[in-house]
Amino acid sequence: MAVLCERMLREWRPFPPNPWRTRNPLRQDRLTAHRSPLTLFADLRRRARATLLDGVKGWLGDTVRMGWALGYWNARKAVFVARGRRGRCPCHHPSDSGRPLETGCEAIVHWHNPARFQTVCPLLVRAPKGGWVCSVGPDRVRPFWGRAFGIFSGALLVGVLAGAGLVYSSLRLIGYHVSARQVLWPPAWHELRSVRAELFVRKARAYAESGHLREALSALRTAHDIAPGELTVSLPLAEMAEATNPDVADQLYFDMIRRHPEQRREIAQIWLKGLVTHGRLREAAELAHRQLPVDPAAAGAWTHVLVTVSRLLHDPQILDPAADQSGVPAGAAQVLHFEAMVRRTPSSEVPALLLRTPLGTDFPYAIEQRVSLLVEFGRAREALGALAQARNVLSGRDVARLALSAYVTLGDHDRLAQEVDGLLQSTAGDRAAKITLVGEHLIVHPDAPLLAHLVSAMGDGQEVAADDRRECWLALMCAAGAAGDRKTFLVLKSAAAPAISSNGIDALEGFFFPPEGAKSMRGALPSLEIGSMTLAYALLERAAQR
Repeated sequence: MAVLCERMLREWRPFPPNPWRTRNPLRQDRLTAHRSPLTLFADLRRRARATLLDGVKGWLGDTVRMGWALGYWNARKAVFVARGRRGRCPCHHPSDSGRPLETGCEAIVHWHNPARFQTVCPLLVRAPKGGWVCSVGPDRVRPFWGRAFGIFSGALLVGVLAGAGLVYSSLRLIGYHVSARQVLWPPAWHELRSVRAELFVRKARAYAESGHLREALSALRTAHDIAPGELTVSLPLAEMAEATNPDVADQLYFDMIRRHPEQRREIAQIWLKGLVTHGRLREAAELAHRQLPVDPAAAGAWTHVLVTVSRLLHDPQILDPAADQSGVPAGAAQVLHFEAMVRRTPSSEVPALLLRTPLGTDFPYAIEQRVSLLVEFGRAREALGALAQARNVLSGRDVARLALSAYVTLGDHDRLAQEVDGLLQSTAGDRAAKITLVGEHLIVHPDAPLLAHLVSAMGDGQEVAADDRRECWLALMCAAGAAGDRKTFLVLKSAAAPAISSNGIDALEGFFFPPEGAKSMRGALPSLEIGSMTLAYALLERAAQR
């Protein structure tokens, strides 16, 4: 029946055109003469737009129908096959014979373009005489679940990629430094919290560089609320809170150590630097007290902190509790007890005590302590002798630092100048460290000729690596300030301006050359962003001498 109807439609011809409209040119001219070119163009645009809209609507409609048809017709054909192909085939037109290439497809009745249904069922073909028919009989009709699975999977993949691309583009446009892996890979989604926090950290740095410290602190707090366990957020927040709210900073450091015990040493070292530069020396001693038994690999460094703080505060009482706690290495405990004993002994009896007490070599810092004590109490020759024997135990920096102090105590300026010349003739890689070392020495022991020589060796700083240039300028300016040489200080200030913040230079100038009364060095240290703890100790020792 369907084939018969289709044949009738193909053979049908419309009525002949109206002869009046075609045979009377005057009538035709009157019908078209009044239409302007703009009207004709508008009509063509309207027809083209209608055709385009019809095509788009038809494509969208067929796409929606395809998603439904992949499940519906495959399910019906699967049931038909499961029932042994009894009864009417679900997709064949009920009025047709059911034979191949003669039976219409009921599934394409409402499709705008029936050819698109071939994606759902490849059994649909165009008949030789026109029209769309099924190429097989009911005995060979079957579902195509593989096609359905492939199309659904592909559509899902395209949708996921499109959505991920939209999310990725949006996040990057906002300013988040997110990667494609963090957007596409579900196990990496937890990293997005850190990415959000990083955005506020960058804002905080920009605020801090422009001098808006309150806004920088607010941005860091927001970042910490987003990712409270991230070191990249908590560390800068703690460093900034150290100046305004030390208790909050301490709590942040405690929390970081609790969350990241494997990085306890690194966190404690950053914490120590903040405590020292802000003048919280007793808190620094307490930190070293806690770290000494749990970080035996760095026992020498934490012992040095305790010894240095006790000397700066003139308080040996903080040494005994640290030495007596369990877990402290024997060498560290011996050094702390000996330091406390020296500080409680009258100064006139200390040299004899130093010479008669045997020196243990199992703990390298014990040698450094003994040499520094010998220099301090006027036994520089014995100090140089002990230093010569310990050159293979101590680092080259410690040997040079102690040797310079010994030559100053002896008053041997020629040997001191030779030692400085030897240090400054080192390779370019060590040049920055040696200039900084000599500058730190001149902070505690000012010497105008050596300072001029050191400034000349520094030159414009181009021979020093850019990363190390800042510490060199800082050490030189402090040395010039300790010597009272304001002219040299101003020259160095101009040269160091690109590397050191103006706030730090102004604070340093206010300490060494105060307009009205002396200022505390503790107010200048935080602004300087000192990288070397040795330089910080030298400045604090200089401040203690004033």
